[in-house]
Amino acid sequence: MGPGTVASILFLTIGGTLFFFLKARHTERMAMIEKGMLYADNRRFRWMPNFIGVKLGMLIFGAGMGMLVAYFIDMAMNDQTIYPAMIMLFGGGSLVASFFVERKLAQGHEQNNFYERKPAPEYEREYQEEI
Repeated sequence: MGPGTVASILFLTIGGTLFFFLKARHTERMAMIEKGMLYADNRRFRWMPNFIGVKLGMLIFGAGMGMLVAYFIDMAMNDQTIYPAMIMLFGGGSLVASFFVERKLAQGHEQNNFYERKPAPEYEREYQEEI
């Protein structure tokens, strides 16, 4: 298999996955509209805080710690093959830790009703009349 074949297979796989994802989402939303459900009624469609900074920061910190630990192991054992393993191990551990940190932060936002989007006062009356 040449590089063109691999690239075309990769492109078709990504394109097909994206197509079926968007089609399923569209079908689900059309079914919700037919049943009279609003997007706000479904908890999944509400805005949630995005903690990408926390996730990336903890990933970079974990990778750095993995490099540091791998350096000390390399100094003791003179084995450089430990670097990728330690970077992956500490990076993965930091992503697991970031999940728990994000969950804790999201609970704080939920208690403060931070992520609840409320309609503007002038549109609120029209929204209530439609229902």
